[in-house]
Amino acid sequence: MKKIFFVLLFIQSLSLNSFSQINALSGKWKEIWGYAQKSDINYNDVFTLSVVDGNKLNISCESKPNYSFNNIDIKGDSLSFELRNAGYVLPYKLVLDENKTDFWGTAVNIHGEAVNIKWEKMPN
Repeated sequence: MKKIFFVLLFIQSLSLNSFSQINALSGKWKEIWGYAQKSDINYNDVFTLSVVDGNKLNISCESKPNYSFNNIDIKGDSLSFELRNAGYVLPYKLVLDENKTDFWGTAVNIHGEAVNIKWEKMPN
């Protein structure tokens, strides 16, 4: 009986950590394409991360309602997903910095090139 209690307690603590981690990511994030490299993207989308269904991360872009986001996966400080737009699928792989204020990583553009990406957390 004690073993079952500790297993349930461990599982509950894992789900609480996941929820608090996902909840901490909620808010608006400004995207910078081609960070520290040349890019043909000269605008900054703002993405909103939010919690849906109690424990799932949702991504949206208010200025681009045609964007859809699939295969959203968060493991530790890593976030990956696919942004779909006008028939293109852009895979993203981002890692949250230790200060929890910026995501750094790459996205593959429509030409199949990996481009440096930075997401900056915006004030609430």
